Parts: sequence; structure tokens; C-alpha cells
Amino acid sequence: MTQQKATLEERSHSPGLVSRRGFLALAGSVLLPSRPLDISHVPPAGMFRGDHLRTGFYDTADVGEGAQVEALFHGEGHVVASPLVVDGLVCFGYCTVRNLLPRRRKPHKFIAIERRTGKERWRVEAEKDIVSSPAYYDDTILVASLDGRLSAYDLDGRLRWRFQAEGGIFSSVAVCDGYAFFASGDMEFGRLYCLDIKKRRLLWPPVTMLAGAFASPCVAGGNVFIGTYWNPKREGFFYVVDAWTGAQRKVVKLPPRICFCSTPASDGETVYSVDCGEWQRPSVFYAWDARTAEEKWRIELDADNVASSISLANDLAVFGCDRGRLYAVNTAERRLAWKSSH
Repeated sequence: MTQQKATLEERSHSPGLVSRRGFLALAGSVLLPSRPLDISHVPPAGMFRGDHLRTGFYDTADVGEGAQVEALFHGEGHVVASPLVVDGLVCFGYCTVRNLLPRRRKPHKFIAIERRTGKERWRVEAEKDIVSSPAYYDDTILVASLDGRLSAYDLDGRLRWRFQAEGGIFSSVAVCDGYAFFASGDMEFGRLYCLDIKKRRLLWPPVTMLAGAFASPCVAGGNVFIGTYWNPKREGFFYVVDAWTGAQRKVVKLPPRICFCSTPASDGETVYSVDCGEWQRPSVFYAWDARTAEEKWRIELDADNVASSISLANDLAVFGCDRGRLYAVNTAERRLAWKSSH
């Protein structure tokens, strides 16, 4: 057990940006040309924003000038989460909501199509909407839905097992060393889980949060970092939980009407997060020590309604806001590097 703990902490703390060629979840990520990087680990998993550090960075080749649509799939419903690309398949879920408000009821589906042709390979039905990105680990696709189920399928679409959480699952799963970290809940409460994927049992009892989470967890330095949405009192929170024991390391209560819709990201040493902000108070960009969970520094920005997750590329943390602007924070110099004019 001691050896397992060391592995979890060491890998979640590994510095450097992670390259992922076999597994991609592209929406909202930074894609840069291939170049030498300090890659300390490549976990055998694929998930939202690349890996459990949530860097959103992909070491990839340039997109040529002659690039064109290779395949097109026409489906039904809304696709609001990033797809998973694995083993020649593109996997994604449908939902019937827009901006998290119900519109009309349709069958809720999770579909796998062929990457090259766009032809449907298989589909499964869910009880409720799927608004989070799937994750992949050890030949298993993990699919979360708003009925609180975390379902595991093989690459042929056969159900392997299900886990029932309390409350709907909005956030995307982070996989680290064979453990699935995810959050469930609603406006009333939230729960943070750590599930052993092979043994199908919880590593520790669910951690109760004072509001539900729409953002996804980031695992770094042996800790889990996650921000919440509002609760009925219009209160938002930021939680840091020990990844091995589930003990709460830090709980930060935000000012009224401020919350987190953005997923944190880490370079292995530091975890970066940005709150949503609103018209009475601009957004704040935070830097947390990945191991101690202590705040290192923060800067205030003139952004508001930040829902975009952070992408890390070298010393830049890039994200957007509802004003239509992109922001880049220089994390080495602890200052705003630039912002777009529109």
C-alpha cells in the first residue's frame, strides 16, 4: 500500500508537459507544432484536456494549408463535451440540454464512430444526458452521465460495470495510476470520488462539498484540486483534497456570486485556476503549490464570466472569457502577458 501511494504522488507531481499522440480530447486546447519537450511520464490513459494535470497541451504536427474535412457524422442532440479519440474511434455523448437548461427530451446516447470514415461503429443509451468528456484507461472507456452513473465499456461497446454516484455527474473524469477522480452533485451539494478502476471500489469515502461542480478535477502533487459552482446561497468554493486519503487540505470560500466553471491545470509544481468573476468583481487568476496546497500568488484580471479552462504551454497559461477575449498569463513572471482585443 505504501508503494501504491508513492506511485500516485510521484506521477501526479511529475513536472513537464505531456505529449499524447494516441488519445486526444481537443476542444479548448492548445495545439502546437512538434518539438523537444521535457516529458517525464506518459500515463496509459486519455481524458479531457489530455491527462490528470489538465494541461490542454498537445505536442502535434502542423496542420497543413490543404487540410480539409475528411469525414462528417450527422447525429441528433447536442454535443457539449470534448470527444475521446482512441484506437481509431471517436467517442462522444449526446445531451438534450443547452446551457444546462432542459429543452426537450430525446433518447440519450453515447456513440463511437470510425475516425477515418465517420461511420457509426456502436452506440449505447443512457438514462440521462451526457455533458462530460469520456476517459480511457486499460482498454476501458469511462462514460459519466447526469443520472450519476459512471459506466465502463470495452472498445466494442460492451458494458463492463457501472458505479452509481449521488447526484448528476457534470465533470469529466481524471485518471491517475488506475484511479478515477470525478465529482457529482447539483446546486445543493457536491461529492468528490476516487474509484479504483480495476477493483471497482472507492479508495476513500466521498468528500462532501458545499456546492456542485461543473468543472473537472486536476490531480497534481498528490492532491486533487477542484472548484465548485454556486449553491442556493450563491456561494462558490475551491477544494484541495489529499488524493490518497480523501482528507481536505484546503477549502476556500469565494465572495458571493463568484464560482469556478473553469478546470484547473498544473505543470506538476504549481496548479493554476481562474474564477468566473462577474460584473461587480473581475476574475482572479490563482497559483497554488501542488504539494502543500498553499496559495503562491494571484493576479486580478479585467475578465468576467470565465468558463474556459486553462491551457498551459511553457510559461503561458491561456484561457478565454465571455467578452470574446483570450488572456495569457506569464506564470514565470507572475503577470498578464497579453490579451486579445476582441
